[in-house]
This record gives sequence, C-alpha cells and structure tokens, in this order.
Amino acid sequence: FSPPAELPPFAGLGLQAMDLTIAKAEGLPEKAYLSIRAGEVRKQVQYKPGECFRFDLKSLPRQVVVDVFEKVSSAQVNVADLISAGQDSGAHVDLLGRNDAPIVLDMQLKVRDLKGSQELKKPRISRHQAALDAQTYLETHSVQTVLQGMVHELLAKQPADPMAFMQNYIQDRGSTGKVAHAPPMAVIRPWENEEEDYPDWASRPGFGAEEYPGFPSDASAAVPDLSKHHSILAKVLREDLSVYERLKDLRTPNGVSLASCIKPGVDQRGHAMVRTIGMVAGDEFCYDVFRDLFLPVKERWHTTGLQDAVLSLDVDVAKQATQPIDRSGGHVIFTQVSCMRTLSGLRMPPAAHLEEFREAERVLSEVFFSLEDTLLSGADYFPLCGSSSFGPRPHGMDFATQRDLEASGQLLQEPESELQLSSGLARNWPQGRGVFTSLGGKVTVFINEEDHLRITCKSTSGGLFQALEDIQRLERSVALALEARGRGFAVSEGLGFLTADPMNTGAGLQASALLRLPALSSDISGFKALCRGMGLNLRRQRLPSAEVKENADGFVENTAWEVFAARSMGMKAEQIVAVVARGCRILVELEMRLEAGETLDLNAMATKTELESLDVQAGETLVGNATVQEFPRDVCPKSMPDVSNRHSLAADVFRKDPSIYSQLKDLTTASGVPFATCIKTTFDNFGHPMIKTDGAVAGDEGSYDTFRVLFDPIIRLRHPSYTPEAGHKSDLDTSKISDLPLDESGHRVISARVRVSRNIRGFRMPPASSQEERRAVEAALVKALLDLSADLKGEYYPLLGSSSYASKPDGMSEEEEDGLRLKDCIFDEPDSSVLLSSGFARDWPDARGVFADGPRSLSAFVNELDHLRLEARGADLKGSFERMCSALKSLEASLATAGLDFARSDKLGFIGSMPSLLGSCLVASVSIRIPLLSAQPKFRELCQRLNLKANLSAGQGLAAHEGVWEVQNSIRLGVTEVEQVNTVIVACRELLSYEARLEKGEELDLTPDAVGLLPGQGVEEFPGFPVDSCPEDLPDLSRHHSLLAEVLREDPKIYASLKDLRSEKGVSLARCIKPGIDNEGHHLFSMIGAYAGDADCYAVFAKLFDRLIRLRHKSSPEQILTKPQPRDLKVEEISSLPLDQTGQNVISVEVAVSRNLAGHRFTPAMELQERLEVEKQLTTALGKLTNDFAGQYLPLKSRQGVEAEDLLFEAPDASLILSSGRARHWPEARGIFASGDRRLAAWVNDEDHLRFVIRQQGSDLKAAFATCIKAEQALATALSEEGVSFARSERLGFLTTCPSNLGTAMRAAVRLRLPCLGGMEGFRELTYALLIQAKKVSSGEFEVSNAARLGSSEVQQVNRTVDGVRALLAFEARAAAGEVLNLIEEAAKLSRPKVQASATVTLQLSDLPGLGDEEVDGFAVDPCPEQMPDLTGFHSKMADVLRSDPALYERLRGVKSKLGVPFGKCIKPGMDNKGHAMIRSAGAVAGDVDCYDVFHELFIPVVCARPSGNDGYDPYCCVYPDAELDASKVTAAELDSHVVSTRIKVYRCLDKFRFPSAISRDERRQVEELVTKVCADLKEDLSGQYLPLEGSGSYAAKPTGMTSEDAAGLEADGLLFREPDSSLVLSTGVGRHWPEARGVFVTPSADFSIWVNEEEHLRLASTAKGSNSLQEAFSKLCRVEGAIQSGLQLEGHSYARKQELGFITSDPWKVGTGGFQVNVLLKLPLLGETSDFKAKCKSLKVVARAQGSDVWSISATAKLGQGEGNLLEQVSAACRLLVEEEVKLAQQGNA
Repeated sequence: FSPPAELPPFAGLGLQAMDLTIAKAEGLPEKAYLSIRAGEVRKQVQYKPGECFRFDLKSLPRQVVVDVFEKVSSAQVNVADLISAGQDSGAHVDLLGRNDAPIVLDMQLKVRDLKGSQELKKPRISRHQAALDAQTYLETHSVQTVLQGMVHELLAKQPADPMAFMQNYIQDRGSTGKVAHAPPMAVIRPWENEEEDYPDWASRPGFGAEEYPGFPSDASAAVPDLSKHHSILAKVLREDLSVYERLKDLRTPNGVSLASCIKPGVDQRGHAMVRTIGMVAGDEFCYDVFRDLFLPVKERWHTTGLQDAVLSLDVDVAKQATQPIDRSGGHVIFTQVSCMRTLSGLRMPPAAHLEEFREAERVLSEVFFSLEDTLLSGADYFPLCGSSSFGPRPHGMDFATQRDLEASGQLLQEPESELQLSSGLARNWPQGRGVFTSLGGKVTVFINEEDHLRITCKSTSGGLFQALEDIQRLERSVALALEARGRGFAVSEGLGFLTADPMNTGAGLQASALLRLPALSSDISGFKALCRGMGLNLRRQRLPSAEVKENADGFVENTAWEVFAARSMGMKAEQIVAVVARGCRILVELEMRLEAGETLDLNAMATKTELESLDVQAGETLVGNATVQEFPRDVCPKSMPDVSNRHSLAADVFRKDPSIYSQLKDLTTASGVPFATCIKTTFDNFGHPMIKTDGAVAGDEGSYDTFRVLFDPIIRLRHPSYTPEAGHKSDLDTSKISDLPLDESGHRVISARVRVSRNIRGFRMPPASSQEERRAVEAALVKALLDLSADLKGEYYPLLGSSSYASKPDGMSEEEEDGLRLKDCIFDEPDSSVLLSSGFARDWPDARGVFADGPRSLSAFVNELDHLRLEARGADLKGSFERMCSALKSLEASLATAGLDFARSDKLGFIGSMPSLLGSCLVASVSIRIPLLSAQPKFRELCQRLNLKANLSAGQGLAAHEGVWEVQNSIRLGVTEVEQVNTVIVACRELLSYEARLEKGEELDLTPDAVGLLPGQGVEEFPGFPVDSCPEDLPDLSRHHSLLAEVLREDPKIYASLKDLRSEKGVSLARCIKPGIDNEGHHLFSMIGAYAGDADCYAVFAKLFDRLIRLRHKSSPEQILTKPQPRDLKVEEISSLPLDQTGQNVISVEVAVSRNLAGHRFTPAMELQERLEVEKQLTTALGKLTNDFAGQYLPLKSRQGVEAEDLLFEAPDASLILSSGRARHWPEARGIFASGDRRLAAWVNDEDHLRFVIRQQGSDLKAAFATCIKAEQALATALSEEGVSFARSERLGFLTTCPSNLGTAMRAAVRLRLPCLGGMEGFRELTYALLIQAKKVSSGEFEVSNAARLGSSEVQQVNRTVDGVRALLAFEARAAAGEVLNLIEEAAKLSRPKVQASATVTLQLSDLPGLGDEEVDGFAVDPCPEQMPDLTGFHSKMADVLRSDPALYERLRGVKSKLGVPFGKCIKPGMDNKGHAMIRSAGAVAGDVDCYDVFHELFIPVVCARPSGNDGYDPYCCVYPDAELDASKVTAAELDSHVVSTRIKVYRCLDKFRFPSAISRDERRQVEELVTKVCADLKEDLSGQYLPLEGSGSYAAKPTGMTSEDAAGLEADGLLFREPDSSLVLSTGVGRHWPEARGVFVTPSADFSIWVNEEEHLRLASTAKGSNSLQEAFSKLCRVEGAIQSGLQLEGHSYARKQELGFITSDPWKVGTGGFQVNVLLKLPLLGETSDFKAKCKSLKVVARAQGSDVWSISATAKLGQGEGNLLEQVSAACRLLVEEEVKLAQQGNA
C-alpha cells in the first residue's frame, strides 16, 4: 500500500462504530482464520463469506492490521484508502500466501456515528486494555497533569476552602490552557462492574488449550522462508536447514517436539534492531534431544545477539560485595534479584498441559506454605483472578487483591506480545498461575509464569548481595522441601539449572537495578556504549508514582533505567550480581560527576582501559598462567575464609570441623604441593546445595596422605559404601565378566564403552603440575601409546596450538580436530569455574592431546583431568572391557621399561586428581533404547538403586526420540573392575526386561518396595564386614547374640587359626561369618550367625562349624558328628496311624527337601555366571520330569503365568540374609518350577540351589513323603545324566547353606487347627518335649514339623512329626472337653529333661506385653476383623466417630498409608481400651504423617476434639499458622521471686520415618542415629551428651546404655523417662523394642533435654529458674528447636508438618504446635488456699496442680490453631495476675 492518506475531517470527533466486512476471499486455505486489529482492539474469527468485523472506537485508527492464520500472511491496510474506495465498492487487498500464492481480500468499510444512539453495553476488556484506554484519555486531555498541578499547589498553599480553590484552579487552567508540571497521580482503573470484567480467555488465540495459530508444533509443516526473519534461530536455520530435517521427527521422553520449541521464531519475524533468540525449551530433555540446534543458537547469541556487549567474567566478587552501589542514596530506586527454576519431570510452561500446570502449582504452593522463613512472614498464595485450580480459592484472587498486587508490581500479568503467545506461555490462562507473597513484601514468588517458579527479592536499600543471599537461602529451602516430596529442580551437569528460556540456563538467576540517571541518559549513545562495555543491558521504565520527582529545572522525571546483566548463562550467581553491582556503582558515580558540572565523554570511557582506571575491574584471567585471584593457590591465608555459603563436600567438612584448616594450612606434600592448591576451589566457588562437587583436588598422590584429615571425610561422603579398613582391590580378569547378553531382543543396545583414568607415579597431577612435568608426562605416555601393537595401533594428535610434541609442533590440524570431534574423540578447554580454579587449565593447550586408533574404537586423552584417560568402545560391554584391559596391560609394560608405573595405593586403589574418581577409576557405560521405561516417574530412582547413573543420550547417530539413555556404574571405590562391569551388565538386563514388559502393555510399579532393590541385592556385597579376607583382629562381639558370637567369645583362637584359610573354591572365613558379625541379633532369638559358602567349608572351617552344629542340633544325639548320617527312605516304615481321627483339625501336609549341587559354590558365595550355570543344570533336569511331575519353569523376573502368589519367593529384605550374600544379583537366575497340578513346586537358587516341596490337602503325610522320594529320585537320575549330583557327606548328610538344615535337609510338616491348645501357657514347652516345632500361621492355626534334621533318618523324622501331631491333637481334644491342663507339667512328664518351667525363667522388660517385638494382645491390626467390634460403652473420640459412621470402618479397614501403616494400627488403642466416661482419650494414634491424609475421615474429627480446644480452627478450610518459635517476637512478663522455675516442652516427629507407634527396630535406630548426630553438632551452651536408656544396645558410644548413676541424676532432675505401664499407651505400640534406641540428650546444666523415641521421635524441654525464667526457657527452646531443624535439613530430613494441621505427631491431640506446653512453678501459699483458686485459674485459661507445700504448677497446652507465642503470653499474663493476687493477700495479712 502507498503511504497513508489523510483521514477525512470527521475522524476522531467522538465515539465511532467501524464495520469492516469481508465480502469474499480468494486463495484462503480451508478453515483459515482472519484477524483484524484496529488500535488495541483485535477481532478474529474463522472466515465465512460476508463476515463483518465491528469496532466501537473513540477515534478511527490510521491503519488496521489484517492477519490470516495459520499464519499465512499479514498486511497493513490504510483506513483512509478504504474510506476513499466507498462503502459499496470497497478495496482489494493483496497478500502472499504459502509458496507465494496470491491472496486477494475485498474489504468494505462503513463508519457509523454513535452520538445520540443507545448506550452500548460495556465490552469485556482485559485489564491491560483498560489501563491503556484510561492512560490515553488522561494524556490526550492533559487531565493527569492538571490534577497533579492542582494537588501540588493545594498542598503548598493549604487554603481554608479547598473545594473552592480546586474549582478556581481548574477554571483558570481551562481558560489559559497552561499546564504546570507536578508529580503524576496514579491512574484510576474503570472497575465499574467487576463481575463483568473476566475476559473470555479461552476464546483468545493462544490463551486456551490450543496453541497459537501459526507454525504447527506437530512438525507437520515445512519450515517457511526465513529470509526476512530476525532471530538467532532463523540465522542458524538459514545457514543449515538440514539440522531441522534431522531433528524434526524426534520427541523428548515427555513428547515435546522440535517444532514446538522453534514455533516462536518461525511465527514471528522480529525486528532487525531487536534480536531475539527465537526458541524455547518445552522440557528439560530438549537441551539433550535437540542439542544440535540449541547449542549453535546459544553460541550464536553470544556472538551476534549480544553484539558488542562485554561478557568477561573478570569481576572481583568479594570487592563488589563490600562496596555500596549508591553512596549518594538518591539514584537507586530499588534493586532486585530473581531466581528461575523448573521442576524435573514436568513439561515447562511453553509445552505444559493443564494437568501439569496444576501439578506444579499444587507442589509449589504446598512447599511455600511449609517453609518457615522470615522472608515469607505473612505471605499467602493468590491464584490469578478466574483460576479454578487452587482449592482454597476456587475463583482465584478477588479484584481488590488484584489491584493491590498490580499497584505494588507483584501481579503476574498475561502475556501480551505475539512472541510470548507463540511460545505457548499463555495456554490454559489463567489456570495454575498465581503469586505467593505478602502485599508489598520483600519476596514475591511467581508460579507458572515463563518457568514453573520465579522468586524475586526486591530491596530499596541497594543491597544486591543481601538480596542474593536471601534468594539463595530461600531457594535451598525450596529444594529441600521438594526433595522431601520426591521432586527436584531440572538440572544438567553441563548446563546447570534448566529453564524455558535457553539464555537463563546455568545459574537460573538475573539481577537488576532501577536507577535514576537523567544526566547520563541525555547522551543516549554514550550511555548505551558505556553499559555494553560493562556487560549490561538497559531498559527504560516508567517510574512508580511515589518515585516521580521534579528536578532543579522544574522538569518532571517520570522515567528510570533498569540495568541488568547482558549475560547470565555460564556465569555463577555471584558473578551475575557482581557485574550488575559494579556497573551500577560506576553509572551512579558518573551521574554524580555530571550533576557536579563535569563534562564527560561517555563513548571514550566505555573502553576497557578507562573502566580499569575507575578501579572497578580486578583484571584476572581465567585461562593462561594466571588463575582466579580470590583464594591464593600457593599459601593459605592465616584465617580460613567464610564457608557458610559454600556448597561442596569440602565446605561441609570445614564447617563441621574448622580446626582442619589450621591443622593443614601450612603443610606441603613431599613433591611440593601446598594445601592451598588443593582447596582453592573450595573457596572460589559458591556451588549449589543440591549439586555438590568434591570441593578439593589432589595435586599429587601424597595429597591424600598429607591432607588426609580433609580428604578422608570427603571420600566417605562421596563413596558412602566404601570402608577404609577393607581398602580397594583391583581385578582386571576379563574371564570373570559375565557372558550374559545385555539385550535378549538384540535391538535395544546401541553401543558400549569402558574408560579408565590413570596418573603416573612420581609426577604431580594436572591441578599442580608444572609445564615441564606436563611435557614429561606427555612424552612418556605418547611413547607407550605408540608402542601399542596389532589392532591397538594408532596416532597421537596434540591439541591445536600445543607446541610440545616435536612431530606436530603446531598441534593437530583443524581438519584432524573436526574428524576427531565427529567421533567424539577430543576434549575441549575447561569452562567450568570449578575446574578453572582447580588449576586444570593452566598452560592450555600445551602438552595435551589425543591418541586414537584407526577405527576410533580406542582413544586416550593425555593431560586432561588426569595424566591419562583411556577409552575403548564397541557393540558390547565385555568386548570393550577386554580391549581396554589389553591396551592397559601393554601400557603398563611399556612404562615399566622406563621405570614408571601408575599411582596406586592399597587403601584407595588407583589415584585420581579428584576424590570422586578413585579406586578403579573406571566408567563402564552402555547406551540403551528404553523409551517406555525412561518415561516412568520413578526411572531415575530405579537407576540409583541399581547403582547406575543415567543420562539422556543424543549423540551422533542416536535416535533420541526413541528414548536412548546412557547408563553407567555409579560406584568405583571399594569394588573391583570386574564387579563394576558386571553390575552394569546385570542392571542393563534389569532395565531392558522392564522395557520389554512395558512393551507388552504391563503396568509396572518401580517403587523400592515393589522393585525390591536393597543393599546386598545387586552385584555389590552388603556393606559391613568384608567378604574376601578377615581383618587381623576379631571384631568386638560382646553385644552380639548368636551361636557364632558365643563360640568365638569362648575361644577367640578359632578366629586366629582360620581367618587366612580358604576352601577349594576360594571361599574365605570372612564370607562365612559376615552375617553374624554384621548383625548383633537379639538375646531372646539365638541365630547361628554363619553360612557355608560351599561344601568344602564344613571341612576347612570344621573347628568353627562343628561347634556351631553341636550348639544348634541339641535335640539330636550327642554322637551326631562322630557317626555317619543315617539315610532311610523306606516308605513302608512310616507310621500308618491316622493323624486326625476326627477329620476336623488337619488341613494339609507337605514334605520339603533342600539340595545343593556338588561342584558349585553355595548361594552366598556364587557369582552371577555360576548362578546361571546352576539354573541351567536344574531347569534341564526338571524339564525331564514326566507324568504327574511334568511342569513349567518360570524365571522370577517374569512372574506372568504364576497363578498363585504362594509359589513366589520374594527378594530377601532381612539384613541377616542380605549380609550373607545369597540375595546378590537378584532376581537373576532364580525361578519357580511347578507341576501341572501344582502339587510339586521347586525353587531354584533361593537359600540353596534347590528346594522342592510336595503339598497336598488332607492328613496323609505318608503319601506325601512317598511322592517326595519319588520326585527326588527322578530328579537325581536326570541330573546324573549330565554328570551332576547333590552335595552330601557321610558325616553331615546333605550339605546346605545353613548348618541348621544339615542331615536329611528335609521338613515334614502338618498344618492343623489348635484353637484351645495354641493359646495356652506351656504350649511351646510341650512341642519342645515332643521333638517338634510349631509355627503359628494364623489365629488358631499352626504348622507343625520335625525339629531335628541331623543325626536321624528321614523315616524317623517323619514318624516324629506323626507322633507329635497325634499327641497335640489328643491334648486339644482334652482341652476342648473342658479339662484344665498344665502343659508345663505335661511336658515335664515326657522324655525331655531339659524342659524348663516358665516360673524359673528370668523375664526381661522386652518379655512383657507391649515392650517386646510383638503388639499387645487384643485387636488384630493387620488385617482388621471384617466386622467392626461393638463399641458400646467405649469412651474415646475414635469410638464416637466410628459409632456415628460405621461404614467408615468398612471403607478403611484394609487401607494402609504410604509407609505401610494399616488402619487397624491406628485404632488399636481405642479398640483395646474402653476408657472412662470422665476421662476420654483420643482412642487413635497415627503411625506416620500420611495417616492424617489416608485416614483423614477419622483423624480430623479426632484432632478437632482435643481437650485443650481448637480455637475455632477448621483444618478443612484453613492453613495452619506458621510456628511462632522466634523469641525476639514474643515477650513474656518478668515475674518476681514467686516464680520457682519454668519448663516448656514441645514434641516433634520426623517426616520420613514411621512414628514410634508403628516404627520398626531398624527405623528406631536410624532415628536415634540421626538425632544424636545432629545433637552432637550443637555448640556452646546448647551442647551436651546423649545418654541411652539402661539396657539399650543401639548406641555404639555407650553399648550398655547409661549407668545407674546417670539414671539417678536424670531422675532427680525429672529428665528420665521410663517404660510405659498404661494399657492404653502399651496398646499404641510406643513401648515395643524397649529400651532399645531410646535415650536422653541433656546439657551439663540440665536446663535443656531431648527425649529420643519416647512417645514421639523427639520431646524438647527447656527449663529455667527465677523471675525471668519464662522468657529464658522459651528463648532456649526456640534456639534448640531451630538448630535441630537446620541440622536435620542438612541430612535431608525435616520435621513432619502439614500446611493444614501444623506439626504432625503420633498423638492426634498434639498436632498443630506439637503439643507445645508451658509449665510455671509458682509459690502461692495464700492464694492456693482460697476456695476459688482453681476456678480462678480456669478463668485465666490455665490449669493449677499442687506440687508440694505452697508451690503450684500453672500450665497450659496450646489449642488447635493457637500459636506458641500466644500461649506463652497467655500463661505469662495468668501468672502475673496470680502473683498480684498473692501479693495483695500478703499485704492484707500484714495489715
């Protein structure tokens, strides 16, 4: 179109209606949309002939904009041209469509004057449009300026009649037309009818569920011509469009396409002067899957997009942190730091679905409500107006709140630009979006804006670094809270934090300042050049009305400049802030010089030299000979720098023990490496709490010894499964690598590679090596590499620019570099600040290079992070390992001829420069295709449990959209190379088996309980006592309860004589006794504590095993070890007497035998290959069984087809079994064989190689025995055909893993009903006398079997079972007939002289009901009875709730919490105890924090019925107030000498453990260990000692518990707790395992104590004496409670808390404040004697209890919803009034 013509005279004369009709359209695609924008009003519809677009406007625009979507074309149409064409004929508008096809629109315009017409209904407009309209009107008519001037003069003159003054003022200005300058007034929004102000978001393009019209995100369209596009994306694609073709069909695991990422850059042409990046990330995987496009775009941004902005990182952070930005105090309006984060596992806002928006909102709002930070004081969550996704505010925030937040700049505004709309940021608006803040608060949290989370911290004092510190503290708290909920931030090792905008990746942080710079900005070109020279960007901003000022010349300054870093990617957070702080300080200083009249040439000052002259640049260089000059690398400062905000393992160690620094700071290794070199990176890098680096490097192998005080704890933290005592063993025997195929299908494995790192002994390692040393290392290694022979031969390529290698004095060529890079066989200079400050980049690239063979299947990096990194790659892992070992062996031989070898120690294995890479220094990785499994939410957790590290792979030739992942070993130290490679093989097979199951449509549960992957179930041994060799000294077994411990304590010489012996197959004594060393056992349950690793162990270690066998087989003849084990299989000799004459008691019979194959190690000592061989031999033999025994073998990994769960055997989870080794490689090579009728079942590789069972209904045990013998003989025959037999010795019979099964290894069992006898006293003594065992299987049902296996024959043992069962049934009949039986006496009459009457047994506390392992008798908890018991006459709130809704019991009785707590456990106290009508209990107890959710229908009514009241609080609709444990905010009255003392207590439970009512023994110990560890870190007056209860054996420092003197002292101070004796408390379960893992932490002055594992995990009590005791006790409680909380968070734990209930405890009546209670002892001799004393106390809301002569306890417990501070003030006020009354009475008496 030609330039616009002038509009006719009538334009702009008032409210006009403009109708645009599209009479017809040619060339429009089918279903195209037409969009016309007039001014700020846009109309859009799907095209129909004759479509009319109506606009009601204040004035006609000069142009309208026509868009055709799918965005086909766009044009500007001059309204004057349309008017000139006439209303009838119209005008033709020509546009170009796809492939330049012409589009012609016939447009007709009609103008209607609305003066005098009917009032139009107010259209629904957005707030943004309303603001623009209002502002335009006010500016057009100078209303705003007039009003500003009027108010300005009104306040200056303050006339008596202000109304008359204002009327005259307006009349004067109206006649003269003069307008005075004055501060502007706030724009008033036209909220006439708020109910009609909700925009119809879904109807707007890009705001509904559908994407913004234009380029389709499903990649169905080709990329259009980008020649006129102005974005970095367009520039990259124009240069190489093939990258789009390569990637367009790929999808991330979450389904995000490349098209959706590049849509904004394709839809929007942009502007040549305003470059955008043009793409967004849809999820965290985009950066890997589409990295071939993301990387060049990001790189190009820094060379083109940022143009000439200086991007150096050379800023002295420490200097900037200490210098003020604005010394004048008048130029900085505010500073702001923003932190952007996205949640891992969810698509980012540009690609998120509605459910994901809501999930992110739910998780993040829950997290922020749970945080207790002063920055969030008074904050609340406000979902956007119209959002329905947040339950407590189903319609979003109200309009008043929206106005307030908008006025304070805290409102999340809808996207306005088409670029944002194309990015997808407005989809599903406003659902799932909101703001968490307090109005006008310092911190504002935006949810689901551009990223899932943006936290901003604003400061008006100019404190950028303080804002950064606040942001980082808050972000750490959020990260920990997310971790506790199983979530985390999206993070990449290479890119840092991942955000939707690729330019924000890295620190995910931006800093900015709003500056008032009128003088500087008057020279706009120099101003901008100056900012670019300092790495800053500018943005002009309209000032808030409160900040508008009038300058000295009377001009109004209503704009300011926002200054922010031009670059944030690749920079640390503190560097970003320092760049902005430095730049702002310079700008303010220059502004002040201009204000003082100085003339400045800003363009000239924008040079680096001039900036340096201003003393604002430290001038450090990161690469070259210099290093970051923050912490010196040669000499440590005298005092250790602050590490409070550093996040690395080294920083953690220094924080825990600062004395380490002073011990080591002046030390140097033998080769001259100073301590400063090793720890420089500790202090140079802030790090991140969720991604902790080592924080220290070794300069030589001696560093690990000289500085071991630091390195040892770092190594323990980095390698938690490593035990220094065991050291590290190397094993490069390739024959031990499993031959198992990684992938049975043959199409899921892409490639495999193995790499190792080595350093040469005698040379300093890369962090500390000199240039000469580095060259010497290169020369030695290159010579050895070039000596490689045969298929390993290759060539050495020094890095481009290296001059150290004579054959290539300039290094490799660019072509060679490109070729190596194509094969991923090259390394680049370090760009990580951690590596740079560690010294790895010094002298770069000198003496560094790459060796590669011809096919590039073997490569070696020289002088990268270690002297050598050798890598072999191929199609399978074993082949790659063999190739790597072959090369390594050759290199070692070649180096040896030069007198060199690799650095290694027995303790740490091969030495690496970083503590994380020690031991094997090996990485074995496989790229596998697992698209379905990798999309599972628990995938990464599964990999961690398999000891794998998983990364999405998108390398050359990999189909990333098919879900290709690279998995590698995560453990290197303490485990041999062979074991590590086999771990990866087994784990890969596991992952691929899950993938195969998912492909078949099976649903998988990958949670730990479902998958069952515990320590000891993988390739690695269970941690603890070593298995390969015994330590020199026998461990302390004084507290162990096992036969092994008994034997070795009695004769320690046995250990000394056997510890170095091995069986024929290499099984050590350590392997056999590890279970008994690792597990202390229980004094009431005597385990053996040793297992045989093969048949030969019973001979080699006979000194030990014979003793154990005699102790275990006491029921067998004394000559068991001197006579041959008899064998008798004569079925006819089995008793034919009927077991059950009535036919009512016997349910079924079974005969089971265990066998091991001769020639193989037993299951505890087997390697995977051996397990597979045994499985193959047994399944072959089982497959030969015929007739009734014929069946099918099912591997344990594929349970499909196993119709009955009773045939499955689960992965062992008991530590005794795990530590034995028999669960390793689970579930490989295990399975079940079942006959067609399921009478015969056989288990392969469980405890023994084989266990098979014959089961049948009825009582014919003889027939079952005959069938078992027949099956065994058939199986033995089948095995003999393969040359295999069962392991057996003449002396011990069949040889089994466990010595208790030796002999027949047979169990003849009968299942029978004994409803009377089974519950009688003396039942066990009776079975003992009958030489049988009885195991209770359910109520009234028992399984009875032979007790002896060794020393008697099979026939004898079956007959004993028959005789025993018949005897029991005879006793049962007598008892059922009403006869009174004394079973102990009956047992004594039988031929068992060793039976002991219960009267002579010495009972322990743990023998008492409720104090041992078992629940007290009574209500069954799991499962609950089908029928709810009759609760008539029961007095508890639980009974009330269930009586009022009996269906509730039926709904919940089979339900369990996440941690497995059943409903029955929660209601057992109220079911077992009727209670009293006057003393009602809760009747329910929570077993974990989840109980309050899962069983909320019961618990919420119980919680609200607490005796102390609920203060009107409703958990269903309220958020529990934050804890008021801040002593500075609460003041308690100081009382006089009437106060004796104050005690304040509070209870806490930990979030990740079951509560004491339901806790397991191991969990209880873990809680004790965790709490005592945290308490040990308490400092100064909070420090103390932990005293375990007497008899507790769980605390290593006091293995027998506290002394009697300790107990007496605690009891005297009222600080000791005893075992529960109340039936109500005992039935809750809190007394179980008494007194184990319980104790008291107490300060020396006894003014503070912590009870561990009493009724709750923690009870914190603070005591003080004297008149100010109330405030002192509360202050100390606050300090300790906070210190414990901080300590727990460092360990990954926190207090159990819910936003609607506050602190969670097992007792429902303690939730909220955690049972916060204040107790003051007052001397009230007179008042206490008055008749109405207790009534008076009650009116004061306190309880009074007499405590002796004249002393009264005045106490109160917080109500539900009442804060701690409020309660303290309540008690304080009550005490003050009581003391005043007491004083009055005393004065009256004296008068």
